[in-house]
Amino acid sequence: MENYFIPDPLKINDPFSDEIFCHFDKVIKDKKNHRFILSVSGGSDSILLLFLFIKYFKGNNDKLVICHINHHLRSDSDIDQSFISILGEKLNIRTYIKNLNPNEIPKGDSVEAWARESRYDYLNSVMTKTSADWVVTAHHANDQAETIFMNISEKTGLFGLGGMKEINNKIIRPLLPFPKDFLMGIIEKYSIPYVVDSSNNNINYKRNFIRNVILNPWQKNNLNLIDAITQVGNNFHEWQESILYFTKDFILKNSLKNEDGSFIIRKTELKKLPKLA
Repeated sequence: MENYFIPDPLKINDPFSDEIFCHFDKVIKDKKNHRFILSVSGGSDSILLLFLFIKYFKGNNDKLVICHINHHLRSDSDIDQSFISILGEKLNIRTYIKNLNPNEIPKGDSVEAWARESRYDYLNSVMTKTSADWVVTAHHANDQAETIFMNISEKTGLFGLGGMKEINNKIIRPLLPFPKDFLMGIIEKYSIPYVVDSSNNNINYKRNFIRNVILNPWQKNNLNLIDAITQVGNNFHEWQESILYFTKDFILKNSLKNEDGSFIIRKTELKKLPKLA
């Protein structure tokens, strides 16, 4: 692992990465003085995210922190951890690693839910410890499509159909508009190393089932599938924002504030609201 060739992130320079950097300008340009926790699993997406952030911040790595969580759900997960440790050292970026114990999964919880909750708990703790401002994840358009399908399988409402938000509280997902194959093109162009998670092929996990059994075969017959699904998600997200805006406007116009800070709204006015509101 020590012999991995680590290309210089500052040499990334092509029209495809420029497209991503233009999007970064919209999402994080006004946050350049902030500190970012990068959630890095070792897979292609998160490693590319790391390299792109180094390039975007022009090598000013003191604003970046690597965070890796070893869930120990695979016998070879220590390889990922070792890779991240070496990468952090060679790139001179502060690196935090957390080891989890699958034997501590609460009874009745799914492995996926436990892993996600534990991961974000640790990311938040590192954010506090390092006085960071944001957690950054490498979710991309394919992940968004999978999330929307997962939400549908769980009988989601309007908000679930919108999928993940690009900025949600202190989490930023700056690669969300870009499909997997677009990102892999940059990985391959610069020979950026990464590790492969063998559990990605385990269709006992709901997300993997949706990816490998539903979306990937479907995409072979419809090359625009991911773009179509994410566009639908964007439409639902816009509807969400509209409903929230008009609901807030309705409350301001039709409520009376009590001395204790609570609000009263007439039933007659509530009955006028459309069903979705």
